[in-house]
Amino acid sequence: MTIELTEIYTALFDALEALDQQLDGFGLYAIREYQKKAAKLHPPLVQEWTLAIRPTLQQLGDPVLGQPGRGVFQVTLADQRRVGLKFLNLSSVKVRKYGSQHRIDPYQDYSARWETIDWEKWLWSLWKAHWGYFERGGFDIRGILLIGFDDKADPLGKEITALQQAVDWEKHGAHYQSRQWPDRYGRAIWVRLSAWSFEAGKPTP
Repeated sequence: MTIELTEIYTALFDALEALDQQLDGFGLYAIREYQKKAAKLHPPLVQEWTLAIRPTLQQLGDPVLGQPGRGVFQVTLADQRRVGLKFLNLSSVKVRKYGSQHRIDPYQDYSARWETIDWEKWLWSLWKAHWGYFERGGFDIRGILLIGFDDKADPLGKEITALQQAVDWEKHGAHYQSRQWPDRYGRAIWVRLSAWSFEAGKPTP
């Protein structure tokens, strides 16, 4: 049975959204604080990998490999297609707890964080297999996934629209899908999951 691109990312989105709901009071935004030891936060993407990404990839194929510190994961599907994934986590806002309330810190503007990621290079590496992260992986399916947080109802929508205009990933045959929802824990933020993916050997539209 051949697994379609939409199935891979829908499964990952479902798992991450379920995890956001399960971690009562934390969600994906504060996942590094969940069951932390003393004041030490969990390293980035370790919790997401352990609680959602790895179990989901194990349902899709075998073997499953991951380096949470680098945000890179891979799985071989039953039809032997190799999938390489790069996860990026980004928040344009800082939420702090004031007494019993969570509020966005108006003195911390993290909107410039988007520009610290070379988005165009990452996207070009999806279909230009001779360079970039995916160069030596020999992956049949290459994907970039964003876990994003913003204070707007269309979280990071302006940035993604500008990126689409700059790169036009559809022209290169890349698949894009996204999901978003309001924060469940009263922090006045929104969560976005976005995935860009390219399958080698498929004709460009």
